[in-house]
This record gives sequence, structure tokens and C-alpha cells, in this order.
Amino acid sequence: MKSGFSGKTLTLVFTLLIVVVAGSVSYILIRWPSTIDEEKAMEIARRSVEPPADLVFQRVRSFNISGKECYVVSWKNNCSLIEVQVSKNGKILDTIDYHYPTEESNINISRTLARKIAESLLREETRYGPESTEIGEPEVYYGGGVAYWEFFWQRRVGNFTIFDADFLVRVDADTGEAETMINTLDDVPPLEAPEYIEISKKWAKEIAWSCFAEHLENATLSKFTRIILGITEHPEDSSNYTAAWRVDVEGTGIENGQLVWKGTAFLIDAFTGEILSESTIGDLISRVIEPVEYFGNDYPVVRCEFPPNQAGSYMTAEEAYIDLIVKFAKGIVESPQDAVLEVVLGKAQQDGTPIYAFYWARTFNGYRTGTVLTLMDYDPLSPYTPTTDGILVTMDARDGSIITHRQLWEMPPPMNLNMSLSKEQALQIIKTSDKVDPRAEIVKDDALVYAEPRVMLIDWSEQLRYTGDYEHIYISPTPTNEPRLYWKIVYSSNCSRHGCYQGRYVVDAVTGELLLVLEDRPMCGPLPIKITIEPGELVIRRGESAAVTVTVNGKPNYDVPIPLSLEFEQVPKGLSVSMEPDSGAWTADLKATFIFTVSVSANAPTGKNYLSVKIGAIGFGTGGGIDIEIE
Repeated sequence: MKSGFSGKTLTLVFTLLIVVVAGSVSYILIRWPSTIDEEKAMEIARRSVEPPADLVFQRVRSFNISGKECYVVSWKNNCSLIEVQVSKNGKILDTIDYHYPTEESNINISRTLARKIAESLLREETRYGPESTEIGEPEVYYGGGVAYWEFFWQRRVGNFTIFDADFLVRVDADTGEAETMINTLDDVPPLEAPEYIEISKKWAKEIAWSCFAEHLENATLSKFTRIILGITEHPEDSSNYTAAWRVDVEGTGIENGQLVWKGTAFLIDAFTGEILSESTIGDLISRVIEPVEYFGNDYPVVRCEFPPNQAGSYMTAEEAYIDLIVKFAKGIVESPQDAVLEVVLGKAQQDGTPIYAFYWARTFNGYRTGTVLTLMDYDPLSPYTPTTDGILVTMDARDGSIITHRQLWEMPPPMNLNMSLSKEQALQIIKTSDKVDPRAEIVKDDALVYAEPRVMLIDWSEQLRYTGDYEHIYISPTPTNEPRLYWKIVYSSNCSRHGCYQGRYVVDAVTGELLLVLEDRPMCGPLPIKITIEPGELVIRRGESAAVTVTVNGKPNYDVPIPLSLEFEQVPKGLSVSMEPDSGAWTADLKATFIFTVSVSANAPTGKNYLSVKIGAIGFGTGGGIDIEIE
């Protein structure tokens, strides 16, 4: 029976089919490019999930997942994060609906997506894949502050974890950027699993707790945080590996008469019960940030100045301090000795980095060092902050990294620390002095803020120059060139929305002499001081010089003669300045004059420059400048 089609006909039909199919393929390629852009990926993802109205579009990002480039389109509300994974040719690869707890509210990458990103690094940088039987399921950690996910894989053999054969990846929970922190998976040679062990899990816990309790009086177990059976290199023979229990214990107890918290990681031989190693972190429980009274004032003073809408992005002051305690215990940061925590300040640096600044005051026989004003009157990071013996540690509030660790330990011990003046006697000196509160508006019993003893090495011009304007200042002419014990006293009264009437006083705790009075009232206005610089502009040729006069009009209300100072903050390249002798003295008509000479070198660069000057005296600071053009 004939089919009705000749060979030529079949050939023609087959050819037509090829043309049609080829045309169809061509048509598809025209309609759907092989690589789509972000806008098209967002459209495909939106069509796929139809996100509810309460979900806010986040962004479209490109990632390499499992060796393939793809887009991830995300939406978020206050409890859910939806991520749609779209291939570069427009195919939906995966949809993640992640419901996150409150502590993860600042994430923009889900745990599920972060794991995929981390697994991609595992494949790229090791010979293992996440499905490999030679590694276990990863431990997952979430870090607050600068939010991140961490995935920690360890090699395994049978039921045993191989210690120190690790792979740790950190994934930024905002950007998805991934970084390998540890890669030692192949640092340990191939091993076989032991057929048996002698020490049971229960027995290992008893050994660990017994050893932990030996080091503390009245030891109290908080918890076993980790118990893992593994294989480890023997500490006395690096070529020998043995089965061991890793047991982490946390607890409290008495050490050297102080209540402490400690956490210890024990490595216990699983055949003999021998403790192969132990590592301990811990600190005084009383050092966690809790106010402690010091002569009527509570320390540490904690100030957090982070913007409210950024608060969820940073560690709290207590979280930051606990993190710092752990760094002390591990030796990452040197622990303060003979010092007391005074100030915890949260603020943003000029470059926007959020930091915590921790300041410890040095102590002599229990008396703390200090400055004329409290540290709360200063920015501890400012170059104008008066120096005093103590320790300043600054930490990135996002991830806990240490930015600076500065210890100033220069003050010699005071010759006399025998306080001759009680707090009541010091206050009586303030109340009865004719140099204090002439209007009787500040010094009142119910207006006392604090009175406390401090060891200070006073430099009046350094410690008061940048503290602002005061209505009334008294400074004793008695030299203060050695560290001594002083009473620092502060009153504040008649507070209103414009501010408070405030007085700060310093009394020698040995002799009883009143050394300093700083008094201010709200709305009294700045001191009537004005500076003029003549000429206001200079045009100088190379190799020439010109004189400049700076006049200060309006002397501060000092009870003793205090000289002015003038400093040059910015001296342009090719310029030099020299001050005439006797400049800056006050005259009878309440003026002070500085004369200095500006000299231009023969090879100075031509063009316009600005010479900045800073003028200061105790209690106030001001400044100005002069435009200089070099021809």
C-alpha cells in the first residue's frame, strides 16, 4: 500500500519543517534575548510572586550561585523577605519566602540565599561540595551590628568531626558579598574513624565540670554550650591523631574574692580521659556596664548618640562592652589595669563610621585621675580634648572591630594623697567664698550635682581653652605644676528651656585653696570679643615679606591677668610666619595686639592661599584668617 507521499515530497516536507523550526527559533530569539537586563528580571519576578501590597521592593542584584550568574529580586516587610532567583535567560530558578525574627530585622539577604552564596565559595575554593559525605552540615551564625551570616563546615569521618579542618564563610546580610574567613579543610591528612572509644559523653561532661570547678570557689554551672566528639592532633605528638571530646562549659564563681563569669573549652582524650587542652575567657561580673557611685556621681556614664533610625544597625553599648571583655580575656586587646571605666560614648565619626569610645581613668590609691572639667564636656576623639592619664579604646559599632587603643600613663604619682579636706569642708569653702556666685543664683544645697576627688595635673591654658564662653571666671595665681588631689564640684540650678545656671569649681583637697571658678547663665550671650585682621588680603611676590596685625577687642572677665595665645592652623606651602616679641598682651583699653610677619620663599607655588589663625585664652577660643595671593 502506498503512503501517498513520494521520496521527493518527504524531502520537501522535511525541508519545510527545518525552515519553520529555524524560523520559530529565530522568532523566539528576537522576542526573548539570551541575556535579560535587571528591569526585565524584576518584571518576571513580580509576575511570578505577585507580592502583596505591604511588601516593599528592595532591589535587583546579580550573584554567582552554583557556578551560574543569576538575578535575585527581593521584597521585604517587617517580618518577611521574599527573594526570587531569575536566570540570565529569564527562567525562575527558585523563590524564597523567609520569615525572620526581630533580631534579624536589618537583613536584606535571607539565611537561605546566604547559604547558597556560601556553598558557591565552598565549591570554588575546595574539593568538597555541600553534598559531600566528607563534611558535615554547616553551623550557622547570625551577627548583629553590621549584619552578617556565617557558615562553618568541618570535615568528618564516620561519626567523628575532624578538629581544625574547617571552612568558614561570612556573607554580608545586606549586600550578599561573601568572604572566606578560614580554609583548613585539607590541612589535616586523611584519617580513619576509631572503632570504639572509652570515655562516654556523660563521663566527658563530668571530667570537664570537675576541672572547671577546681579553679573557682562556690562554682555554679550555667550550661554546657557545646559537646562534640572528634579527632584531634595530639598536643605532644603532631604525627599522632586521637579521638577527643570538645566540651564547652560556662559558669560563675569566686576568684580572688571577686564574683566572676568564665567560659572554658576543654579537649578531653576519648580513650584516657586526659585533658589535652583548655582555653578560658571571662571577667568580673561587676564590670558589665552598671552605674557605680563615686562620691555622688554614677559611673560609667553611657551616652549613645546614634541616629534613631540607625539604631537597629549597631550593637548596643552593653553588647559592645561584653564583646570588648571577651577581647580582653583572649588577649586581643590589652585589659585595663589600675583603671576604672568612666565613659561610654556612641557617636559617628566624620567619615560616618559609627563608633563606641570607652574611657578608663587611671587610679592612685583608689582616687581617679581627671581633668578640670568632666570628660563628658569633651569629645574623647577630638584633638582638642585635654589629655589625662587613662585608656581610650574605640570600637566600630557595626562589627566590634577595634579602631584605636590608646594608653596614656605619664602622670607621676602625687606626692601627697592624704586628703586633708572632707567633702563637706570643700563645699563650705565654695559657699563662703566672695569669688563665687555673686548673684546667689547657683550655689544651693539642692543644686549640687556632684563633689568628687580627682588626681589632676592642671594646665589651665590647655584644659580650659576650648570649653566655650563663661560669664565669670576666677583662676588662682598659685602655680599648678605637679599632680595633686583636688575636689571637683559642680552645681546646676534654675534650669529652663534656655539652659541652666551652672558653676564648676576646683578646690585643693590638701590646702583648701579655691583654684578655679567657672560660672555661666543661660541667655547671657557670648563674651563681647571681636578680632580684626589687617590687611584682610595680601598680594606678595616670591622672596618678599609683609606684616600682619591681629587685634582682639574685649577682654574676658578674668580676675587675674591671663595671656592670649595665637596659633597658625594652616600654613600654605612656601610660606613662613614669625611672631614679634611681646605680642598678645592686654592693654588698659581691653585690647590685645599680635603682629607677625609672612615671608614667601623664592620657589613658593604661585596662586591663592589661605592662612588660618586660632586665638585662645582660658574659657574661650576664636579664630580667623587672611587670603594670600603669591605672584
